[in-house]
Amino acid sequence: MPAGRPLPSAGQGTPGPCLLAALMGVTLWAAGQAATVPSGSTESFHEEALFKPLANGQVLVHFRFTTLKADPGQDAAGRHFRLFPRSMAELMAAHDLRELDLSLSRGVWREAAMGYHPRLWGSPPGARVQAWFEPESPPAPDHVVQADSVARRWDRLTNALSGQLCASLNFFDATSTLCPRFSFQPAGISPLDHPWENNASAHFQLGYLPRENVCTENLTPWKKLLPCQSKRGLASLLHAAPIHRTNHHSLGLSLRHVCPSGVAHCSHPLLELVQDVTLVFRPHQMPENARDDSASAWSIRSLFGIGLTSACPMAESSQLLFDVTDDLYHLQWPEGVPDRVYEADGRRVRAVHLDHLLERGSSNVIANYRQPVIYGLIPAPRLHAHRYVVGHGQAQGGIVTKITNRHSEPLAVVFLDVIPWYLRTYFHTLRIQTDQGMTIRPHRVDFSPARDRDRPYVLEVVLTLPPQSVSQISIDFEKSILKWLEYPPDANHGFYVSSALITAVLPDRRNFTHIGRYYSTYDQWLESFSITSSNASTAEPRSDRVVRIFTESLLINLPTPDFSMPYNVICLACTVVALAFGPLHNITTKDLRLDVGPEPEGIVQRVKAKVTGILGRSQPLSPPTPAETDPTLEERQ
Repeated sequence: MPAGRPLPSAGQGTPGPCLLAALMGVTLWAAGQAATVPSGSTESFHEEALFKPLANGQVLVHFRFTTLKADPGQDAAGRHFRLFPRSMAELMAAHDLRELDLSLSRGVWREAAMGYHPRLWGSPPGARVQAWFEPESPPAPDHVVQADSVARRWDRLTNALSGQLCASLNFFDATSTLCPRFSFQPAGISPLDHPWENNASAHFQLGYLPRENVCTENLTPWKKLLPCQSKRGLASLLHAAPIHRTNHHSLGLSLRHVCPSGVAHCSHPLLELVQDVTLVFRPHQMPENARDDSASAWSIRSLFGIGLTSACPMAESSQLLFDVTDDLYHLQWPEGVPDRVYEADGRRVRAVHLDHLLERGSSNVIANYRQPVIYGLIPAPRLHAHRYVVGHGQAQGGIVTKITNRHSEPLAVVFLDVIPWYLRTYFHTLRIQTDQGMTIRPHRVDFSPARDRDRPYVLEVVLTLPPQSVSQISIDFEKSILKWLEYPPDANHGFYVSSALITAVLPDRRNFTHIGRYYSTYDQWLESFSITSSNASTAEPRSDRVVRIFTESLLINLPTPDFSMPYNVICLACTVVALAFGPLHNITTKDLRLDVGPEPEGIVQRVKAKVTGILGRSQPLSPPTPAETDPTLEERQ
């Protein structure tokens, strides 16, 4: 011990028996907890970016950030958070969520020119949220009570997501929420004995907000959920300016349970969080291509304004994927950078790790086209749809959806349409026919009528499309007159109707971009093709060929009152009051009296006054006496 310092006494520095027992208890508890946590990490993070040229000359860039961790409800290690955002895990626990998918989009994704959307669930214009909830424990005895419980949890969930992403998701109410029966099934895995395995629609909620805009306020909190946020890795490319200059962009977030090996069932599933960004650029409008109309060269720096800086140190993999199926361009990066080419779904994908590029001092990848690109007839996918409004005037109208089936065989589809309550839809006007006039008899029709200011019309149709045909689904409506407080601030802009949804299982994955249902990353999915290339049925299960097509959202004008009338009335009333106030004030406040004027003088008075005037002028003026000037002089004397 240092000199001069006294030895600790028994009462001061020596730990007592109670303190020793407490320390031993804490040590034993920590050892027990450490024994329950596996030595390896239970969390992983992967970041990927796919670059794909589209048939119409545009370039698709799809970012996918995947975070995996052990299920907090089944594994003790799942209660520790290193990479997975704790707020998302608490969100699932607080609202008894089984699955969640959210998208915020601007611009229309047109399948006829762009192929199918890279997101598994698609992305319609505006905001869309869908969620599956866990059943109550113990289960509710009444279906109505169960539905009320799901509705309450849905309301709390949308409010929580609104605060998490700074979006107006709290505007989801009964008029914008529905529960379809045939169009949606859970994308994640479920235990074989799960209570709602055969009745998942009873625990499902879907909401649309077609007016919701995507802005920087949504991007900032979205990036903060990433382990490296936007400081490192591929997320450093996501700046607001280049994103909002695109023709189409969408933010996505999904939560579900998956198996580590990409299979349908496992005993220890993982909790998966996928954050994705979908961007569509127009290279021929970039400054470097302005001099040549046929030039379409692009690079990472020209698309995003900056180059690659660094990989996220917390990511197990950081990959750039380039679709080189048609061999239209060659990629330019330093020699010696290792890459790999995958063959999947009849497409060729070239992959390179971000670390390998940065090690060679490269911060950019350039795509130079081998020859000028001339875009003529665009090969459309085998299934696509188009939607529009018919009719004129302020009383009636109709909605028409055209579905094109270019397959050589009949194709079964599920059509879902959601119509607001203020468009009074008549079910007897529903017509399903081909472009040649042949009527199509649907297999199943589920129509839910609306209630004013309470719920929308929901139409769900299961039908088979004839081969090589264009089918048309139309229904008529009558426009309602709303209360004046129910109109939005820009009432003359019109009212939005959410997109219709077509769900189908295609014979193959042609024009597909999204990965298989049970896979978490592009790398895992592409590796499965190299392993099972000899077994096509294993490489392409039926669930991987499900496509969801969202049509355009509609803008409909309702009978709108002249909201400028109050302003005009106020201006007119104020003018009238100002002009009438003065005279009315004078009349009501002044005392009116008759002024008779002076009496006329007679001739005698006029003569007398004239004589007096003459005599007065002839007399000399005498100075006034002191008495006259000072009336008090006499008193002083």
